[in-house]
Amino acid sequence: MNDKVCSEKHAKRLRKLHARDPNFGVIGHLWAEKIAMLMRDGQCETILDYGCGRSDLVPAVVVALHAMNMPCVKRQEYDPATAPGTPEPADFVSCIDVLEHVEVDKLDAVLSHIHKLMRKSGIITVSLRNGSLANRKTHPLVRPREWWIEKLHERFYVDEISPLDPAKAKSELAVLVEPIR
Repeated sequence: MNDKVCSEKHAKRLRKLHARDPNFGVIGHLWAEKIAMLMRDGQCETILDYGCGRSDLVPAVVVALHAMNMPCVKRQEYDPATAPGTPEPADFVSCIDVLEHVEVDKLDAVLSHIHKLMRKSGIITVSLRNGSLANRKTHPLVRPREWWIEKLHERFYVDEISPLDPAKAKSELAVLVEPIR
């Protein structure tokens, strides 16, 4: 466990959420085609899903890349609660609906970790609203869109894009990012 990005107490809380709610941590696959196109356009051959939850994104990206006759040489998943370990740098890093779940005092460490692991580019989405599961607050880092963009600008070049669901335009931030070196 990398306690710099997640405390054991928080990881345990997240594991309980995953155990109680089969829908918690399973929306990544919705971004698979978009990510595959971004990887193709950016000539990215490796992917890391940072905060992979139930690991539904990477298999869907591999299928989408295969449909485009593109290889995905190396694929990794990392989540301090569900897929701990030591991820290696990748050309493309996805971080889908993760940052709002990070402990407030760990956010800078998480963003630095993502920056260090991203070779070329990535996508980050953040929910801008409170989440609830069994009446518990699941998003300790609910902040306005402008706050997130400014925070991401500390380490990345940021290009805001539309969320997949236009109805979520006010409640979700989606950005393409490249690490500032």
